[in-house]
Amino acid sequence: MSINNLFNNSVKRHENSIIVYKDITRYTYSQLRDRVKNLSSSLVKMGVKKGDVVAIADWDSNRYLEMYFAVPMIGATLMTCNIRLSKDQKIYTLNHCEAKHLFVNSDFEEEIKNDKGMLPIVLNYIICDDNNPHDDQYESLITSEDKDFSFPDIDEDSVATLFYTSGTTGLPKGFFFTHRQLVLHTLALSCSLGSNKCGQRLHNEDVYLPLTPMFHVHAWGLPYVATMMGLKQVYTGKYCAKSICKLIAAEGVTFTHSVPTLLCMVLDEAELEHVDLSNLKVLVGGASLNPPLLNRALSHGIDVWSGYGMSETGPVIAVNKMKQGILPDFRCHAGEPIPFVNIEIDSDTDLNDEQQLVGEITVVAPWLTPNYFKDNDNTKKLWKNGRLHTGDIGYIHENGSLVITDRKKDLIKSGGEWLSPNELENRALDIESIREAAFIAWPNERWGERPIAFVVPQDSTPHDEIKNRVNKHFIELTEQGKISKFAIPDLIVIVDKLPKTSVGKTDKKNLIKQLEKEMNDEY
Repeated sequence: MSINNLFNNSVKRHENSIIVYKDITRYTYSQLRDRVKNLSSSLVKMGVKKGDVVAIADWDSNRYLEMYFAVPMIGATLMTCNIRLSKDQKIYTLNHCEAKHLFVNSDFEEEIKNDKGMLPIVLNYIICDDNNPHDDQYESLITSEDKDFSFPDIDEDSVATLFYTSGTTGLPKGFFFTHRQLVLHTLALSCSLGSNKCGQRLHNEDVYLPLTPMFHVHAWGLPYVATMMGLKQVYTGKYCAKSICKLIAAEGVTFTHSVPTLLCMVLDEAELEHVDLSNLKVLVGGASLNPPLLNRALSHGIDVWSGYGMSETGPVIAVNKMKQGILPDFRCHAGEPIPFVNIEIDSDTDLNDEQQLVGEITVVAPWLTPNYFKDNDNTKKLWKNGRLHTGDIGYIHENGSLVITDRKKDLIKSGGEWLSPNELENRALDIESIREAAFIAWPNERWGERPIAFVVPQDSTPHDEIKNRVNKHFIELTEQGKISKFAIPDLIVIVDKLPKTSVGKTDKKNLIKQLEKEMNDEY
Protein backbone atom coordinates (compact mmCIF):
# COMPACT_ATOMS: atom_id res chain seq x y z
CA MET A 1 0.00 0.00 0.00
CA SER A 2 2.36 2.68 -1.27
CA ILE A 3 2.26 6.01 -3.10
CA ASN A 4 3.86 4.14 -6.01
CA ASN A 5 0.83 1.88 -6.40
CA LEU A 6 -1.62 4.75 -6.08
CA PHE A 7 0.19 6.82 -8.72
CA ASN A 8 0.95 4.13 -11.28
CA ASN A 9 -2.57 2.74 -11.24
CA SER A 10 -4.16 6.20 -11.47
CA VAL A 11 -2.15 7.58 -14.39
CA LYS A 12 -2.64 4.33 -16.30
CA ARG A 13 -6.43 4.49 -15.91
CA HIS A 14 -6.71 8.21 -16.66
CA GLU A 15 -4.03 8.86 -19.29
CA ASN A 16 -5.93 11.69 -20.99
CA SER A 17 -6.88 13.69 -17.89
CA ILE A 18 -5.32 17.15 -17.70
CA ILE A 19 -2.95 19.04 -15.38
CA VAL A 20 -2.99 22.86 -15.68
CA TYR A 21 -0.57 25.34 -14.11
CA LYS A 22 -1.76 28.94 -14.50
CA ASP A 23 -1.37 29.95 -18.16
CA ILE A 24 2.12 28.43 -18.26
CA THR A 25 1.70 24.72 -18.87
CA ARG A 26 -0.89 22.08 -19.64
CA TYR A 27 -0.32 18.35 -20.09
CA THR A 28 -1.94 14.94 -19.70
CA TYR A 29 -1.66 12.35 -16.96
CA SER A 30 0.34 10.28 -19.42
CA GLN A 31 2.88 13.10 -19.56
CA LEU A 32 2.65 13.46 -15.78
CA ARG A 33 3.74 9.83 -15.49
CA ASP A 34 6.79 10.51 -17.69
CA ARG A 35 7.68 13.71 -15.84
CA VAL A 36 7.50 12.03 -12.43
CA LYS A 37 9.64 9.13 -13.64
CA ASN A 38 12.26 11.48 -15.13
CA LEU A 39 12.31 13.58 -11.96
CA SER A 40 12.75 10.49 -9.78
CA SER A 41 15.56 9.26 -12.01
CA SER A 42 17.30 12.66 -11.82
CA LEU A 43 16.99 12.69 -8.04
CA VAL A 44 18.72 9.32 -7.82
CA LYS A 45 21.50 10.55 -10.14
CA MET A 46 21.82 13.61 -7.90
CA GLY A 47 22.62 11.27 -5.02
CA VAL A 48 19.25 11.11 -3.24
CA LYS A 49 19.04 7.89 -1.27
CA LYS A 50 16.30 6.08 0.62
CA GLY A 51 15.56 7.95 3.83
CA ASP A 52 17.04 11.26 2.61
CA VAL A 53 14.95 14.38 3.12
CA VAL A 54 14.20 16.42 -0.01
CA ALA A 55 12.60 19.82 0.70
CA ILE A 56 10.53 22.06 -1.54
CA ALA A 57 9.77 25.77 -1.06
CA ASP A 58 7.36 26.75 -3.82
CA TRP A 59 3.96 28.20 -4.57
CA ASP A 60 1.14 25.81 -5.51
CA SER A 61 2.18 24.35 -8.87
CA ASN A 62 2.40 21.30 -11.09
CA ARG A 63 5.94 20.95 -9.72
CA TYR A 64 4.55 20.45 -6.23
CA LEU A 65 2.20 17.74 -7.48
CA GLU A 66 5.08 15.97 -9.20
CA MET A 67 7.22 16.17 -6.06
CA TYR A 68 4.34 14.67 -4.03
CA PHE A 69 4.98 11.49 -5.99
CA ALA A 70 8.56 11.56 -7.32
CA VAL A 71 10.29 11.90 -3.94
CA PRO A 72 8.43 9.24 -1.90
CA MET A 73 8.44 6.85 -4.86
CA ILE A 74 12.24 6.47 -4.59
CA GLY A 75 12.07 5.93 -0.83
CA ALA A 76 13.06 9.47 0.15
CA THR A 77 11.01 11.81 2.35
CA LEU A 78 9.41 14.98 0.97
CA MET A 79 9.61 17.93 3.37
CA THR A 80 7.11 20.62 2.33
CA CYS A 81 8.64 23.88 3.56
CA ASN A 82 6.17 26.33 5.03
CA ILE A 83 7.04 29.46 3.00
CA ARG A 84 4.98 31.67 5.32
CA LEU A 85 7.16 31.02 8.35
CA SER A 86 9.66 33.62 9.46
CA LYS A 87 13.20 33.38 8.08
CA ASP A 88 14.53 31.94 11.36
CA GLN A 89 11.71 29.40 11.54
CA LYS A 90 12.32 28.21 7.97
CA ILE A 91 16.02 27.76 8.71
CA TYR A 92 15.17 25.90 11.92
CA THR A 93 12.80 23.47 10.17
CA LEU A 94 15.21 22.73 7.29
CA ASN A 95 18.04 22.03 9.73
CA HIS A 96 15.86 20.11 12.16
CA CYS A 97 14.70 17.65 9.49
CA GLU A 98 18.24 17.46 8.03
CA ALA A 99 17.14 18.32 4.49
CA LYS A 100 19.95 17.48 2.04
CA HIS A 101 18.33 18.75 -1.16
CA LEU A 102 16.22 21.89 -1.54
CA PHE A 103 13.95 22.82 -4.45
CA VAL A 104 13.21 26.54 -4.24
CA ASN A 105 11.07 28.93 -6.26
CA SER A 106 13.06 31.79 -7.77
CA ASP A 107 10.88 34.20 -5.74
CA PHE A 108 12.75 32.97 -2.64
CA GLU A 109 16.15 32.54 -4.29
CA GLU A 110 17.80 35.64 -2.81
CA GLU A 111 16.64 34.79 0.70
CA ILE A 112 17.90 31.22 0.35
CA LYS A 113 21.26 32.33 -1.06
CA ASN A 114 21.75 34.59 1.92
CA ASP A 115 20.89 31.70 4.23
CA LYS A 116 23.21 29.10 2.70
CA GLY A 117 25.74 29.51 5.48
CA MET A 118 23.00 28.66 7.99
CA LEU A 119 21.99 25.50 6.12
CA PRO A 120 25.15 23.38 6.35
CA ILE A 121 23.39 20.09 5.63
CA VAL A 122 21.86 21.12 2.27
CA LEU A 123 23.97 19.72 -0.58
CA ASN A 124 21.94 20.75 -3.63
CA TYR A 125 19.80 23.77 -4.46
CA ILE A 126 17.45 23.41 -7.44
CA ILE A 127 15.81 26.61 -8.70
CA CYS A 128 12.23 26.55 -10.02
CA ASP A 129 11.70 29.56 -12.30
CA ASP A 130 8.45 30.43 -14.10
CA ASN A 131 9.78 33.68 -15.55
CA ASN A 132 13.05 32.50 -17.12
CA PRO A 133 12.68 29.02 -18.64
CA HIS A 134 16.40 28.88 -19.51
CA ASP A 135 17.25 29.27 -15.81
CA ASP A 136 14.70 26.71 -14.65
CA GLN A 137 16.86 23.97 -13.15
CA TYR A 138 13.75 21.98 -12.24
CA GLU A 139 12.69 21.55 -15.86
CA SER A 140 16.21 20.48 -16.81
CA LEU A 141 15.78 17.54 -14.42
CA ILE A 142 12.47 16.66 -16.06
CA THR A 143 13.97 16.57 -19.55
CA SER A 144 16.74 14.20 -18.45
CA GLU A 145 15.35 10.81 -19.45
CA ASP A 146 16.77 7.46 -18.36
CA LYS A 147 15.00 4.62 -20.14
CA ASP A 148 16.66 2.06 -17.86
CA PHE A 149 15.37 3.64 -14.64
CA SER A 150 12.87 1.69 -12.58
CA PHE A 151 11.31 2.56 -9.25
CA PRO A 152 12.56 0.60 -6.23
CA ASP A 153 10.33 -1.50 -4.01
CA ILE A 154 9.02 0.64 -1.18
CA ASP A 155 8.09 -0.45 2.33
CA GLU A 156 4.58 0.88 2.97
CA ASP A 157 5.64 1.86 6.49
CA SER A 158 8.52 4.05 5.31
CA VAL A 159 8.14 7.80 5.84
CA ALA A 160 6.79 9.58 2.74
CA THR A 161 6.28 13.19 3.87
CA LEU A 162 7.30 15.58 6.62
CA PHE A 163 5.80 18.94 7.57
CA TYR A 164 6.06 21.52 10.36
CA THR A 165 3.34 23.37 12.23
CA SER A 166 3.16 27.14 11.94
CA GLY A 167 4.75 27.54 15.35
CA THR A 168 2.40 30.02 17.05
CA THR A 169 3.41 28.47 20.36
CA GLY A 170 7.15 27.90 20.59
CA LEU A 171 9.24 26.41 17.81
CA PRO A 172 7.51 24.72 14.86
CA LYS A 173 6.79 21.05 15.53
CA GLY A 174 7.51 18.43 12.86
CA PHE A 175 5.35 15.45 12.06
CA PHE A 176 5.38 12.80 9.37
CA PHE A 177 3.24 10.34 7.45
CA THR A 178 4.06 6.96 5.92
CA HIS A 179 3.06 5.64 2.49
CA ARG A 180 0.41 3.45 4.09
CA GLN A 181 -1.07 6.34 6.05
CA LEU A 182 -1.33 8.59 2.99
CA VAL A 183 -3.00 5.90 0.90
CA LEU A 184 -5.50 5.07 3.66
CA HIS A 185 -6.33 8.75 4.13
CA THR A 186 -6.80 9.12 0.36
CA LEU A 187 -9.19 6.16 0.22
CA ALA A 188 -11.21 7.26 3.25
CA LEU A 189 -11.48 10.88 2.11
CA SER A 190 -12.52 9.96 -1.43
CA CYS A 191 -15.12 7.55 -0.06
CA SER A 192 -16.55 10.21 2.24
CA LEU A 193 -16.61 13.02 -0.32
CA GLY A 194 -18.09 10.81 -3.01
CA SER A 195 -20.92 9.27 -1.01
CA ASN A 196 -23.37 12.10 -0.32
CA LYS A 197 -26.62 12.38 -2.26
CA CYS A 198 -27.60 15.99 -1.56
CA GLY A 199 -24.61 17.88 -2.92
CA GLN A 200 -21.31 18.38 -1.05
CA ARG A 201 -19.75 15.67 -3.13
CA LEU A 202 -16.76 15.04 -5.38
CA HIS A 203 -17.21 13.05 -8.61
CA ASN A 204 -15.06 12.04 -11.57
CA GLU A 205 -16.20 14.90 -13.81
CA ASP A 206 -15.22 17.61 -11.32
CA VAL A 207 -12.45 20.08 -12.09
CA TYR A 208 -10.23 20.49 -9.04
CA LEU A 209 -8.28 23.53 -7.82
CA PRO A 210 -6.80 23.64 -4.29
CA LEU A 211 -7.07 26.82 -2.24
CA THR A 212 -5.20 25.56 0.79
CA PRO A 213 -1.41 25.62 0.41
CA MET A 214 0.29 22.53 -0.94
CA PHE A 215 2.94 22.94 1.77
CA HIS A 216 0.26 22.39 4.40
CA VAL A 217 -0.41 18.68 4.96
CA HIS A 218 -0.54 17.82 1.23
CA ALA A 219 -3.24 20.46 0.59
CA TRP A 220 -5.49 18.42 2.89
CA GLY A 221 -4.68 15.29 0.85
CA LEU A 222 -6.98 16.32 -2.00
CA PRO A 223 -4.31 16.26 -4.76
CA TYR A 224 -3.82 12.56 -4.00
CA VAL A 225 -7.60 12.06 -4.18
CA ALA A 226 -7.86 14.07 -7.41
CA THR A 227 -5.07 12.03 -9.02
CA MET A 228 -6.61 8.73 -7.95
CA MET A 229 -9.97 9.79 -9.42
CA GLY A 230 -8.41 11.13 -12.61
CA LEU A 231 -9.74 14.67 -12.22
CA LYS A 232 -8.61 17.63 -14.26
CA GLN A 233 -6.36 19.54 -11.84
CA VAL A 234 -5.67 23.29 -11.90
CA TYR A 235 -2.87 24.97 -9.92
CA THR A 236 -2.74 28.70 -9.25
CA GLY A 237 0.81 29.61 -8.26
CA LYS A 238 0.97 32.40 -5.69
CA TYR A 239 -2.50 33.07 -4.32
CA CYS A 240 -4.13 36.12 -5.88
CA ALA A 241 -7.91 36.50 -5.83
CA LYS A 242 -7.99 37.97 -9.34
CA SER A 243 -5.98 35.15 -10.93
CA ILE A 244 -7.92 32.53 -8.94
CA CYS A 245 -11.25 33.84 -10.24
CA LYS A 246 -9.89 33.94 -13.80
CA LEU A 247 -8.76 30.32 -13.56
CA ILE A 248 -12.08 29.22 -12.06
CA ALA A 249 -13.91 30.81 -15.00
CA ALA A 250 -11.46 29.78 -17.75
CA GLU A 251 -10.96 26.15 -16.65
CA GLY A 252 -14.47 25.45 -15.39
CA VAL A 253 -13.35 24.70 -11.82
CA THR A 254 -16.09 22.98 -9.81
CA PHE A 255 -14.38 21.78 -6.62
CA THR A 256 -12.03 23.45 -4.17
CA HIS A 257 -11.26 23.63 -0.46
CA SER A 258 -10.35 26.76 1.47
CA VAL A 259 -9.92 28.50 4.78
CA PRO A 260 -12.55 31.19 5.47
CA THR A 261 -10.10 34.06 4.91
CA LEU A 262 -9.27 33.08 1.33
CA LEU A 263 -12.88 32.25 0.51
CA CYS A 264 -13.80 35.76 1.63
CA MET A 265 -11.12 37.23 -0.68
CA VAL A 266 -12.42 35.20 -3.64
CA LEU A 267 -15.98 36.37 -2.96
CA ASP A 268 -14.79 39.99 -2.84
CA GLU A 269 -13.14 39.61 -6.25
CA ALA A 270 -16.10 37.74 -7.73
CA GLU A 271 -18.46 40.50 -6.65
CA LEU A 272 -16.15 43.18 -8.01
CA GLU A 273 -15.63 41.50 -11.40
CA HIS A 274 -19.04 39.77 -11.66
CA VAL A 275 -17.55 36.26 -11.77
CA ASP A 276 -20.07 33.41 -11.78
CA LEU A 277 -19.29 30.96 -8.96
CA SER A 278 -22.58 29.07 -9.06
CA ASN A 279 -20.96 25.80 -10.22
CA LEU A 280 -18.43 25.81 -7.41
CA LYS A 281 -18.32 23.43 -4.44
CA VAL A 282 -16.17 24.53 -1.50
CA LEU A 283 -15.09 22.45 1.49
CA VAL A 284 -14.13 24.86 4.30
CA GLY A 285 -11.77 24.09 7.16
CA GLY A 286 -8.72 25.38 9.00
CA ALA A 287 -11.00 27.71 10.97
CA SER A 288 -14.72 27.76 11.66
CA LEU A 289 -17.11 28.61 8.84
CA ASN A 290 -19.20 31.40 10.36
CA PRO A 291 -22.87 31.97 9.43
CA PRO A 292 -22.35 35.37 7.70
CA LEU A 293 -19.69 33.92 5.38
CA LEU A 294 -21.82 30.82 4.82
CA ASN A 295 -24.83 32.90 3.77
CA ARG A 296 -22.67 35.10 1.56
CA ALA A 297 -21.28 32.05 -0.26
CA LEU A 298 -24.74 30.51 -0.60
CA SER A 299 -26.01 33.76 -2.15
CA HIS A 300 -23.49 33.19 -4.97
CA GLY A 301 -24.92 29.72 -5.56
CA ILE A 302 -21.84 28.04 -4.06
CA ASP A 303 -22.33 24.62 -2.48
CA VAL A 304 -20.33 25.23 0.69
CA TRP A 305 -19.85 23.03 3.75
CA SER A 306 -17.38 22.26 6.53
CA GLY A 307 -14.79 19.64 7.29
CA TYR A 308 -12.51 19.14 10.27
CA GLY A 309 -9.02 18.02 11.07
CA MET A 310 -5.63 19.29 12.11
CA SER A 311 -2.11 18.98 10.80
CA GLU A 312 -1.36 16.02 13.04
CA THR A 313 -4.42 14.10 11.81
CA GLY A 314 -3.37 13.95 8.19
CA PRO A 315 -5.48 16.21 8.18
CA VAL A 316 -9.14 15.39 7.40
CA ILE A 317 -11.03 13.30 9.96
CA ALA A 318 -14.59 14.63 9.59
CA VAL A 319 -16.71 15.98 6.73
CA ASN A 320 -20.20 17.44 6.87
CA LYS A 321 -22.90 15.53 5.03
CA MET A 322 -26.03 17.57 4.52
CA LYS A 323 -29.30 15.69 4.46
CA GLN A 324 -32.65 16.73 2.99
CA GLY A 325 -34.47 19.27 5.17
CA ILE A 326 -31.43 20.24 7.25
CA LEU A 327 -31.17 23.95 8.11
CA PRO A 328 -28.40 25.86 6.26
CA ASP A 329 -26.54 26.73 9.48
CA PHE A 330 -25.77 23.03 9.97
CA ARG A 331 -23.28 23.46 7.11
CA CYS A 332 -21.07 25.15 9.73
CA HIS A 333 -20.83 21.93 11.74
CA ALA A 334 -17.55 20.05 11.41
CA GLY A 335 -19.39 16.96 10.20
CA GLU A 336 -19.30 13.21 10.70
CA PRO A 337 -16.16 11.08 11.05
CA ILE A 338 -14.89 9.79 7.72
CA PRO A 339 -14.25 6.00 7.38
CA PHE A 340 -11.80 4.43 9.86
CA VAL A 341 -12.06 7.42 12.24
CA ASN A 342 -13.26 7.21 15.84
CA ILE A 343 -14.02 10.53 17.54
CA GLU A 344 -14.85 10.85 21.22
CA ILE A 345 -15.34 13.74 23.63
CA ASP A 346 -13.09 13.70 26.68
CA SER A 347 -15.48 14.45 29.54
CA ASP A 348 -12.65 15.11 31.98
CA THR A 349 -13.41 18.85 31.97
CA ASP A 350 -15.71 21.26 33.76
CA LEU A 351 -17.18 22.55 30.49
CA ASN A 352 -20.28 20.35 30.37
CA ASP A 353 -23.72 21.89 30.50
CA GLU A 354 -27.08 20.25 31.14
CA GLN A 355 -27.75 19.64 27.44
CA GLN A 356 -24.40 18.61 25.94
CA LEU A 357 -21.31 16.61 26.81
CA VAL A 358 -18.72 19.26 26.00
CA GLY A 359 -15.01 18.54 26.18
CA GLU A 360 -11.76 18.02 24.33
CA ILE A 361 -12.05 16.15 21.05
CA THR A 362 -9.95 12.99 20.92
CA VAL A 363 -9.45 10.76 17.92
CA VAL A 364 -8.10 7.43 16.72
CA ALA A 365 -7.46 6.69 13.03
CA PRO A 366 -4.85 4.68 11.11
CA TRP A 367 -3.15 7.73 9.55
CA LEU A 368 -2.57 9.96 12.59
CA THR A 369 1.02 11.06 13.08
CA PRO A 370 2.49 8.70 15.70
CA ASN A 371 4.71 11.35 17.26
CA TYR A 372 6.29 14.73 16.72
CA PHE A 373 9.61 14.50 14.89
CA LYS A 374 12.46 14.41 17.45
CA ASP A 375 10.16 15.82 20.14
CA ASN A 376 9.18 13.38 22.89
CA ASP A 377 7.89 16.04 25.30
CA ASN A 378 5.22 17.39 22.95
CA THR A 379 4.37 13.87 21.78
CA LYS A 380 3.38 12.98 25.36
CA LYS A 381 0.98 15.94 25.36
CA LEU A 382 -0.46 14.92 21.99
CA TRP A 383 -1.08 11.25 22.78
CA LYS A 384 -2.76 10.14 26.04
CA ASN A 385 -4.29 6.75 26.78
CA GLY A 386 -3.90 5.67 23.17
CA ARG A 387 -5.84 8.61 21.75
CA LEU A 388 -4.71 11.76 19.99
CA HIS A 389 -5.85 14.85 21.87
CA THR A 390 -6.66 17.62 19.41
CA GLY A 391 -6.76 20.58 21.79
CA ASP A 392 -10.15 21.49 20.30
CA ILE A 393 -13.29 21.76 22.39
CA GLY A 394 -16.59 20.52 21.02
CA TYR A 395 -19.56 18.19 21.29
CA ILE A 396 -21.57 15.71 19.23
CA HIS A 397 -24.85 17.19 17.98
CA GLU A 398 -28.02 15.11 18.18
CA ASN A 399 -27.83 14.63 14.39
CA GLY A 400 -24.44 12.93 14.82
CA SER A 401 -22.26 15.74 13.53
CA LEU A 402 -19.28 17.14 15.38
CA VAL A 403 -19.51 20.77 16.49
CA ILE A 404 -16.30 22.65 17.27
CA THR A 405 -16.71 25.40 19.82
CA ASP A 406 -13.15 26.55 20.54
CA ARG A 407 -9.47 25.80 20.90
CA LYS A 408 -8.83 24.66 24.46
CA LYS A 409 -6.02 27.18 24.89
CA ASP A 410 -8.25 30.06 23.67
CA LEU A 411 -11.08 29.60 26.20
CA ILE A 412 -11.75 32.51 28.54
CA LYS A 413 -12.56 31.87 32.21
CA SER A 414 -14.07 34.93 33.84
CA GLY A 415 -15.76 35.03 37.22
CA GLY A 416 -15.64 31.24 37.35
CA GLU A 417 -17.52 30.92 34.04
CA TRP A 418 -16.14 29.53 30.79
CA LEU A 419 -16.67 31.82 27.82
CA SER A 420 -16.43 30.63 24.23
CA PRO A 421 -14.42 33.05 22.04
CA ASN A 422 -15.90 31.42 18.94
CA GLU A 423 -19.45 32.11 20.11
CA LEU A 424 -18.59 35.71 21.01
CA GLU A 425 -16.95 36.24 17.61
CA ASN A 426 -20.04 34.96 15.82
CA ARG A 427 -22.20 37.25 17.95
CA ALA A 428 -20.04 40.21 16.95
CA LEU A 429 -20.38 39.28 13.28
CA ASP A 430 -24.15 39.76 13.59
CA ILE A 431 -23.36 43.49 13.55
CA GLU A 432 -23.45 44.59 9.90
CA SER A 433 -20.56 47.05 10.17
CA ILE A 434 -18.13 44.33 11.33
CA ARG A 435 -16.21 42.18 8.83
CA GLU A 436 -14.06 40.09 11.21
CA ALA A 437 -13.83 39.64 14.96
CA ALA A 438 -11.55 37.93 17.45
CA PHE A 439 -11.81 37.60 21.24
CA ILE A 440 -8.87 36.92 23.53
CA ALA A 441 -8.46 36.32 27.25
CA TRP A 442 -6.77 39.11 29.22
CA PRO A 443 -5.55 38.62 32.82
CA ASN A 444 -7.67 40.32 35.47
CA GLU A 445 -6.88 40.40 39.19
CA ARG A 446 -10.52 40.27 40.27
CA TRP A 447 -12.14 38.01 37.67
CA GLY A 448 -9.19 35.84 36.60
CA GLU A 449 -9.60 36.72 32.92
CA ARG A 450 -11.69 39.17 30.92
CA PRO A 451 -12.62 39.12 27.21
CA ILE A 452 -11.03 41.66 24.85
CA ALA A 453 -12.55 42.13 21.39
CA PHE A 454 -10.63 42.94 18.21
CA VAL A 455 -12.88 43.92 15.31
CA VAL A 456 -12.26 44.75 11.65
CA PRO A 457 -14.76 47.28 10.21
CA GLN A 458 -16.82 46.36 7.16
CA ASP A 459 -17.09 49.96 6.04
CA SER A 460 -16.08 53.52 6.93
CA THR A 461 -18.27 53.74 10.03
CA PRO A 462 -16.46 55.86 12.67
CA HIS A 463 -14.59 53.75 15.21
CA ASP A 464 -16.41 55.20 18.20
CA GLU A 465 -19.72 54.31 16.59
CA ILE A 466 -18.55 50.72 15.98
CA LYS A 467 -17.48 50.40 19.62
CA ASN A 468 -20.87 51.71 20.75
CA ARG A 469 -22.67 49.22 18.51
CA VAL A 470 -20.62 46.31 19.85
CA ASN A 471 -21.16 47.33 23.45
CA LYS A 472 -24.90 47.88 22.93
CA HIS A 473 -25.26 44.57 21.07
CA PHE A 474 -23.59 42.56 23.84
CA ILE A 475 -25.58 44.29 26.58
CA GLU A 476 -28.79 43.42 24.71
CA LEU A 477 -27.65 39.81 24.40
CA THR A 478 -27.13 39.59 28.17
CA GLU A 479 -30.57 41.12 28.78
CA GLN A 480 -32.07 38.52 26.45
CA GLY A 481 -30.32 35.77 28.39
CA LYS A 482 -28.30 34.65 25.36
CA ILE A 483 -24.86 35.26 26.88
CA SER A 484 -23.42 35.70 30.35
CA LYS A 485 -22.81 39.20 31.69
CA PHE A 486 -19.15 38.19 31.93
CA ALA A 487 -19.07 37.97 28.12
CA ILE A 488 -19.34 41.73 27.59
CA PRO A 489 -15.82 42.72 26.45
CA ASP A 490 -13.81 45.00 28.71
CA LEU A 491 -12.11 46.57 25.71
CA ILE A 492 -12.94 46.84 22.01
CA VAL A 493 -9.96 47.35 19.72
CA ILE A 494 -10.51 48.45 16.11
CA VAL A 495 -7.91 47.07 13.67
CA ASP A 496 -7.49 47.17 9.89
CA LYS A 497 -7.00 43.40 9.74
CA LEU A 498 -6.49 40.41 11.99
CA PRO A 499 -3.06 38.74 11.94
CA LYS A 500 -3.15 35.25 10.45
CA THR A 501 -1.05 32.14 10.87
CA SER A 502 0.53 30.51 7.83
CA VAL A 503 -2.61 28.43 7.34
CA GLY A 504 -5.10 31.29 7.58
CA LYS A 505 -6.21 31.06 11.20
CA THR A 506 -6.41 34.16 13.39
CA ASP A 507 -3.11 34.46 15.25
CA LYS A 508 -4.34 35.21 18.77
CA LYS A 509 -0.86 35.02 20.23
CA ASN A 510 0.05 37.92 17.95
CA LEU A 511 -3.03 39.86 19.13
CA ILE A 512 -1.97 39.40 22.75
CA LYS A 513 1.50 40.71 21.88
CA GLN A 514 -0.04 43.73 20.15
CA LEU A 515 -2.14 44.52 23.19
CA GLU A 516 0.80 44.04 25.57
CA LYS A 517 2.83 46.50 23.50
CA GLU A 518 0.03 49.07 23.48
CA MET A 519 -0.39 48.71 27.25
CA ASN A 520 3.37 49.12 27.83
CA ASP A 521 3.53 52.14 25.51
CA GLU A 522 0.57 53.71 27.28
CA TYR A 523 2.03 53.29 30.74
